[in-house]
Amino acid sequence: MPFKATPAKPADTATTAVDGATGTLVVTVHSSSGIGGADVSKSGGDSWPATVKVVLELKGLEQLTLSTSTLGGLEVTTGINGGQQLASTRQPSIAGGADQVIQQGASSYWPHIEHNNNNQYVVTVPQALLEGSPSSLHLKWIDFFR
Repeated sequence: MPFKATPAKPADTATTAVDGATGTLVVTVHSSSGIGGADVSKSGGDSWPATVKVVLELKGLEQLTLSTSTLGGLEVTTGINGGQQLASTRQPSIAGGADQVIQQGASSYWPHIEHNNNNQYVVTVPQALLEGSPSSLHLKWIDFFR
């Protein structure tokens, strides 16, 4: 398989599947503790599909950070707070780089989140984050801050 998901914690699971009809890569993650991470990698010459979705099986989603090895370590952080999605970008490689709040529709780095009734958060990874065809996509999540 050209894509592989590896969770950071042994108790978590992460799988990948490519939808044959749409070509969408779907990464499904189950986190037993609600806090975790995973790396999604692609095989050498393969490219990322036009659409990549991450399905997080969590009771909440206060924070999700998406990053790659390209784009100077750019991180996109998002979450649901009080029913409203918030998002920001941060580029750690820039000295003193502060978080920059991004607005829906105003940034190509906006990650769209849908929440369904099955305790699943479906996140569409911004295509701009996959520019330069990075070898992997890094995910870190927190269901609820404790």
